[in-house]
Formats: sequence, structure tokens, C-alpha cells
Amino acid sequence: MKTPIIKVQSTGITIDLLVQPGTSQNKFIGQHGNRLKVKITAKAIDGAANEAVIKLLSKYFNVPKSSVHILRGSTAREKTIEIIGNPTILADAAEMLI
Repeated sequence: MKTPIIKVQSTGITIDLLVQPGTSQNKFIGQHGNRLKVKITAKAIDGAANEAVIKLLSKYFNVPKSSVHILRGSTAREKTIEIIGNPTILADAAEMLI
């Protein structure tokens, strides 16, 4: 059984990501296995890629950067991200990326 990429929580959602740093543009690629693939221009040096992921998600979901948290994988390509906000609105927006 596959693990869902998006999980609805009482305070928002969590999303499982696969991050590819050092690419030519910041963008969502779509489902890659059991994760949402994201390409980021920043390299994985001194947290730059993590900051770029947070900024991209914040902009897409129209939430402050302080509402986006890395729960797991801060030093790995596979990450679990928490986004705080209205769970229904966030989940609907996230489904558009898959």
C-alpha cells in the first residue's frame, strides 16, 4: 500500500517531498513514487535549498514562511513538510500539484 503524499492534519497539512537542488528553475514536477518532486535552483549548501523549498511552498500556498516547517529530512533530499493553515484549502491546492 502506498503512503499518501498529502496528509490532512487539524492545523494544516503535511507533504512528503523529493527535492532536487541545483536545477535551472524552481518548480513542482509532480508525483515521483510516493513523494511530490520539487526542483530548486539553490544548491544544498548551508541550508540554501531548504530555504528555497520553504519560500516556494509559502508562495504557492499563499502562507507566511513561518507557517512552513521541515518536520523530517532537513539534511536529506526526502523531506516531510508541515504547512499550517486551513486544512481544506491547503489540501485542495496540494492536490493540484500531484
